[in-house]
Order: sequence, then C-alpha cells, then structure tokens
Amino acid sequence: MKNRLLIPILLCPACGGDFQFQEDMMQCASCKLEVSIQDGIPLFTQTPASLQPWEKVERGPQQGTPWRRENWRWLNDLVQSAQPDTLFLDVGSGHGDFQDVFSGRKSIALDIVPYPEVDIACDLTLVSPFKAASFNVIVMMNVLEHVYEAEQLLTRLAGMLKPDGEIWLAVPFLLKVHQAPHDFARYTPFALRKMGANAGLNVKDLKGFYDPLFLVNDALGNLWAHALPPRSRPQGLAARLMIFLAQQAINLLGIILPKGISSDPDSTSNPAPMGYLAIFQKAA
Repeated sequence: MKNRLLIPILLCPACGGDFQFQEDMMQCASCKLEVSIQDGIPLFTQTPASLQPWEKVERGPQQGTPWRRENWRWLNDLVQSAQPDTLFLDVGSGHGDFQDVFSGRKSIALDIVPYPEVDIACDLTLVSPFKAASFNVIVMMNVLEHVYEAEQLLTRLAGMLKPDGEIWLAVPFLLKVHQAPHDFARYTPFALRKMGANAGLNVKDLKGFYDPLFLVNDALGNLWAHALPPRSRPQGLAARLMIFLAQQAINLLGIILPKGISSDPDSTSNPAPMGYLAIFQKAA
C-alpha cells in the first residue's frame, strides 16, 4: 500500500472488522471480505461504466480560470494555517489537482477512479471503509456538484470527522455543464447551509467569488462558439466584429476595474458568483 497513513484507519465496510494486509490484497479478519490492491491503491468500489476518466490537466496558483486560481489561493492559505499534525482527506482528488498544496502534510487522496495520484479508490456514497472520527479536515474541491446523493455524502463525511473537524468545500455556481453525464447540481448559500445543518455541521465560513468581467467575456465566447450565423452571411461577419470589439472593451475595463473578489454573499448585492467557498465544522 503506497500510503501507509491508511493502515490504522481502515475498517471492513461489511462488518466493521479489521483488515489483514498483503501486497496485492487486503482481507477482513472477521468476515473474510477481500479488497484488491492495484499499484498500491486499495480498490473498494469499481469505476462507474458511464464515467470517462479524464486526462491530467496542469494546475497551479496562476493557471486556469479566476475561479480555479481563487480555489488554489483559498485552499493553500487554509492548509498553511492548519496544525502540523492535521490529517487531511482529499475527496475527489482526481489527478492530484491540489497535490502540491498538501506537500509535506499528512494527507490521503481519494477518488472513484484509481488515477496514479490516488491513494484509495472508493465511492463514499456506496461504502465507507474508514473508522469514525479519523480525519481533522476533509477537502472537496469542485466535487459536490458531481455527486447525486450529495446530502448522504455530507452526512457520511461528518461521521468521519474528529470532534471540531472541518469540511472545506468549493462548489461552482455560474459554470457550464462539465464532466457529463456526472454533473448534477449547482448550490446556493441557502442550500449549502441547510445541507450542512442536516448533516450535523455548522457553517464556520461561507464566501462567494465574484468576477463579473470574466463572466461577460465567457458569455461572449459562448455566443461566438454556439449562436452566430455562418460567416458566409453578412450578419455573421457583422456579429463577429461586434463581439470582437466588445471583448476589446472588456479587456480595457479589466485594467481599471478590480479583479475577482471573495465576499460574504449576505453582504453583497451581486447575485451572480462564479462559485462558493465554505467551511463546515463538526461540533466538539
């Protein structure tokens, strides 16, 4: 097993017994359930047939959309401020988008696909192979919208947290459909607060990330790609010229207007965030 942090916190999801570990397999000492280990990764569930594994995309503090860059800044600041002995679980870690943020920290990467960067493959809506109160912090970055049983998952994660443990959550709001057919929802602050409460979690912090200029530019790109008449028509050429000029005007606005900002959604009149960043906390 490539991540030895897993060994003391795993239990059999069928009977709650302890596992005995071998090089390519683990077996429950009580009910004899067997879990295969592939390239050091325990495989508790199979990858859904409808899910197409995606290629690795390079991520970093200055890469991607403003929303992605804000995700990185927010998560990095939180990780840097955490206690040295904090144990993190990164749920939906994929190809290790935020792997560098956890460098030097005690962390476990979980995904339903056994990517090379993953430590354990498991669909937590189906089974939970972890002992109760195992983690100080559980991280889900742009994951919850891909989980149909989102409230069920939050409740299960709450049980995996130590007292005073936290869930750090990023969810997009104004974002195109992505990773179809596994893109199920967009959440408002009202939904996030209610879902947290239903899972027995308090909302410690909730911010929206707002970048109107990016949204306008993104909408113009969508218009260019999907709604213009053919270039062969005069209307098509005229429309493309107007969009080009509009984009140049937006770029000039970007010089004089502030970049994207994070703000309490209750203290802003802007109803159109790119997404929300939330910290849920379990009671002591």
